[in-house]
Amino acid sequence: LCAEQNMQVVQPTTPAQIYHVLRRQMIRQFRKPLVIMTPKSLLRHKMAVSPLEDLAKGRFKTVIGETTEIADDKVKRVVACSGRVYYDLLAKRDEMKANIAIMLEIATGKQVAISPKLENNMSIVEVKVPQLSESVAEATLLEWKKQIGQAVKQDETLIEVETDKVILEVPSPGSGVLVEIIAPNGATVTAEQVIAKIDTAANASAGAASATAATAPATATATIPAPSTATAAPAANTASTTTVMPAAAKLIAENNVSVASGTGKDGRVTKGDVLAALSNPPANVPKVPQAQSAMPEIIAVTNTENLSGRPEERVPMSRLRARIAERLVLSQQTNAILTTFNEVNMQPVMDLRNKFKEQFEKNHGVKLGFMSFFVKA
Repeated sequence: LCAEQNMQVVQPTTPAQIYHVLRRQMIRQFRKPLVIMTPKSLLRHKMAVSPLEDLAKGRFKTVIGETTEIADDKVKRVVACSGRVYYDLLAKRDEMKANIAIMLEIATGKQVAISPKLENNMSIVEVKVPQLSESVAEATLLEWKKQIGQAVKQDETLIEVETDKVILEVPSPGSGVLVEIIAPNGATVTAEQVIAKIDTAANASAGAASATAATAPATATATIPAPSTATAAPAANTASTTTVMPAAAKLIAENNVSVASGTGKDGRVTKGDVLAALSNPPANVPKVPQAQSAMPEIIAVTNTENLSGRPEERVPMSRLRARIAERLVLSQQTNAILTTFNEVNMQPVMDLRNKFKEQFEKNHGVKLGFMSFFVKA
């Protein structure tokens, strides 16, 4: 509904929500269009108030607890709404003295008001695969950048998804702790498939404990190996100080290089900065050997005398390269690829050229070639 996550549509309910959504829009390192929909009457509504603590220490919430305690077993109806409608329904409910739970639930950046007992369940946010192209049915998960129990920020890249055409980034839908990874690295997924869950109400330490307890009975749900020190250290040192573009982050991880600062917008590290660091390595820096994966023994058929001492490693083709190879083979199998030859006796043409070439050069100032005969033919 929001141009495939390219914009934000917010219908806030409290003054604190308006303040925090505007503040978040200003301090973000990227720009995404923000549309706030609210009537003027909500700005002066007597019930639309927020304590100073929510303004000073709060944040933009996707879930707001019910102001009145209602027993869950007595709730007979749940009404979903947003904005000023919440206060109108709240006043009508108090007038009718009805057991109705009022819930505000909107797709992007809007708040939910529910009973406190249900708020814990609503704090779990699902991470889904973004919408794929019309001709693409499935994609492949590359590598998780966050592990279970680690804190994540909203719009922070969690994993990259590779399709037959492009590589997409999957941002975090909210700030919190990554509590469950449903699809591991290399899994084949479809559009809108749930691949992870984030607890927006937990902290990093509590999230690690709950994640360990949750994944103990079902180990096969998601097993993500921790990255090696040699690969993760340079990327972590770079990302902790500056913003690293995806292409630059991939080169940093592959070449074990550290880039202190970037030349991009707002100091972002670009691919050119990493290539410059590789071409001019700092002096007296020991080279970290890359970890070699255990590969099965391969018997070569050709003569390998000239290849002795050269490392060899076989890795599976990426989805993009596999699709390109498939299209090339299909093109050779289906297209009409042929070459035709026509034999022509050029001796009469050569005799005619030798007879008139001197006279032709005197009259026109250029030599007589064979192209004129070909055009005439």
